Formats: sequence, structure tokens, C-alpha cells
Amino acid sequence: MLFSLTSYLQNKNENNYFKVMTVINDATTDFRPVSINNLEMSFFFRNENSRFEEIETIDKDNTHAKFGVYPAVVRSEQSIEQEVDAGSKFYEIFNSQFDAISIRFILDSGTCEGVLLQNWNRAQRTQDSYTYAVDLGTTNTYISCCKFGHDNEPEQLNMNEPMVAFLHDFKRSSQHSLVSVIENAIAPECRKNFNTEFVPALIDGSIYRFPIRTALCVQKGDRSKPSLFDNCNIAFFYEKSVGLGNQSILTDIKWEDSHEKELRLFIRELLLIIKTDVLQRNGLLANTKLIWFRPLSFKGSIKDIYTTIWQEEANNLLNIVSSQIDCVSESEAPYYYFSKKNSFNSVDAVSIVDIGGGSSDFIYFADGKPRIANSVHFGCDVLWGNGFSGFENERDNGIYKRFVETIHFGDHTDELEKLNIKMCSDREVSTKDIINFWLSNDNRCEITKKTQRIL
Repeated sequence: MLFSLTSYLQNKNENNYFKVMTVINDATTDFRPVSINNLEMSFFFRNENSRFEEIETIDKDNTHAKFGVYPAVVRSEQSIEQEVDAGSKFYEIFNSQFDAISIRFILDSGTCEGVLLQNWNRAQRTQDSYTYAVDLGTTNTYISCCKFGHDNEPEQLNMNEPMVAFLHDFKRSSQHSLVSVIENAIAPECRKNFNTEFVPALIDGSIYRFPIRTALCVQKGDRSKPSLFDNCNIAFFYEKSVGLGNQSILTDIKWEDSHEKELRLFIRELLLIIKTDVLQRNGLLANTKLIWFRPLSFKGSIKDIYTTIWQEEANNLLNIVSSQIDCVSESEAPYYYFSKKNSFNSVDAVSIVDIGGGSSDFIYFADGKPRIANSVHFGCDVLWGNGFSGFENERDNGIYKRFVETIHFGDHTDELEKLNIKMCSDREVSTKDIINFWLSNDNRCEITKKTQRIL
């Protein structure tokens, strides 16, 4: 599995990023002769003489190398005890494309070797430019985009083609979505690793669509050195299916100072998806513009952290500068949107109230200009928590206690029912996350109707 699959040039030291994921399942029950540790991969590019030259493995502490391959990282190992059906390993190639992969299985009985030759999809250079707006909220994250120079309404980021290259074959079907066709073609024992440790095949606007939960899937254990995909990634599966036994979910990355590294990785993955989308649209990366939103209650230090992360990551991945990145307050954005739609015709003044998961903003416009603004660090998540209690895992929320025994999603074989049981039984999961899970799947559990009946 390879992300991302679209590139511009044939230059070996261009600003490329590739993450290669391998997954292995050994179906034997007692002694397992094959594990993810038996697999080794090397990467090659064609040099100026059209000969294959191996890309050197570079230690991550080496800051002088122009391009290379970082050492492979085993993320999961097959384990019945940890409820992990397959092992996974990641390779990262930076600032270089590659033209061949050497694969080796080193077993007690001998070594099996093979070679893969890539057939790249290449973006066609145009002068088309795109603007992307990213609303990274406490609970949900949303991305919209529009073509620069066209006075069109922004559209939700959707893709028509995969952003991941697969080694397994699949046949497109008019009856089924492309995402489901691709995922169902993966071996069942390996599917959960792909679905929980990597990016989706594509953002199709149906199975995978924005807004997504602002949540990271992290590997249990030492979290002092988070690394994208090696032990941490956006949890696109969150609130939809049960993860692996060696995983936990991090949902409070927006406001916590201690999660700055995780916040950076969340933004980095979003930008990688945006980069792939620009290339699939044959857009010009260097002309891309970004807009990110912030609540008014962001204190100076948090705003500075966000500004630094957005500028550094966008410069590294999209090769754009700070003048191409704008920050707009979350409460201002709705006014400018509806003003553009002429929704305030014959109106002298407008008040905007933006109630989010972690904060609420108020802004008053008169004569088309913001006159008064205020913000409080108080949002909907307060309703789902435990009041003034300092214990995050306390289960003292009234809504939770009232409905925890009556919320069901079907029988014990239903994936959402399994997830509900798991979340409610795990004392590390907060009532805030449990109730947000119910609300995200309101069409199945009808939590909204249940609460309305007792009001």
C-alpha cells in the first residue's frame, strides 16, 4: 500500500513524500513461521545512465541528507492476546521518487526475493490554482476547496480517484462504491490494519467524507516520539468500527499544550491529503492558498503554535510561503459566506454566534464591519463531561447515566454495537467521547429523540 501515488517530475530529489505500508498475516495457529519482521524492502531509482541505483537508508537524526529512505518501523505484530490479526510495517521515502522495490522474505527455509516496478500516475502541469479552507474544530474537522479565479461556492473536498496505490487487484463496479470495492478486495485478516493505520483509499464523499472527527489513532505504550503512520494517524474509522487491540484514540488535541506534536501530525496528514487532491486536479502546488480558522478565545501562545505549525508544514509539503496562508476567526467566516450569498440584503446589523465543541464565539457586524467580538472557552463538550470533576474517566454525566443502558445499535454482531460496548466498558474513554459517538450515529441509536422525550 502506497501513499501518495501521484508525482510531478522525474527528479530523484524533488520534494516528494511516499509512505509504504506492508501487512502480513500468518494463518497457522500454533507456531507462526512468518511475521512482519521477516519482510525487508529496498527502494531504487533510475540514475542518469538508466541504471537502477539503491536509495540509501538514512537515520532520522541525519539532517544533512537531501533524500533517502528512513529505517523501517514495525507498527503492529500479529498477536491473539492483543487482538491484532496481522503485523504491519512502514517505510518512508523522502524527497525522492522511486522506480523499483526489492522485496525479500527471510525465512528459516531460505530467502524469497522479488521486484516490483512502478507505473506512476503523473499530474499534468497546468496553471490551475486552488484555495483550501480547513476548519480544525474541537470535535470535527472540515475541508472545503475552490478553484482560484472562479467565483464559485466552495465545495467539500471529494476525490474521484484513489490517493493510495495497492498491490492487490480490484474491479470497479457500478453497483458498489470504489472505496468498498477496494477495501473488500483486501484479505479480511489484513483489512483492519489498512483501515485503522493508514489513510483511506480515497475521500469519496460517502464512506469517507468531511467533516471527520478530530481524532488520532495512536499506538499504546510510549508516546514520547509520535511519528505519522509509524505510530500515529488520523482516525478515519473512529465512531464507525472497532480498532485494533494495540490502539487508543486521542480526541483532545486542539487545546491541550501537551499534544502539540500530535496536533502537528494531524495537520501534516491533512496537508498531504490536500497535496494529493491538488495533483489529482492537475493544479499548481506552488500557487495553492490555505485558510485556517481559529476561535477568538485562542490565547496568544496557542495561536502562535498553530501559526508556526501551519506555516512550517505547508512550506515543507506544498512549498508555499506565509503570504499564501490566511487565518480567519471561526465567527467571522459565516458572516462573509452568507454576505457573499446576499443573505443580509436590507439588514443593517448582524450578530453571529458560533457554538463549537470547546469554545463559543460572539461577533456583531454593523455596516459590513465587525464592531464587537467576544469568546468563551465553553462549548458543547461541557454538556457531555462531568462538570467540575478533575477525573476525566468519571462517569457522572447525567445524559450518560440516563441512557447508557438503553442505547443499542442492534445485536452483538453489529459493528457499531461492538464499538458501543467497548467504549462504555473502557474506563479510559470519557463520557464526552461516548456521547459524541452516540450523536454521530444518531440515525441508528436515536439519542436525539430519546433526550427530547424527557424535556
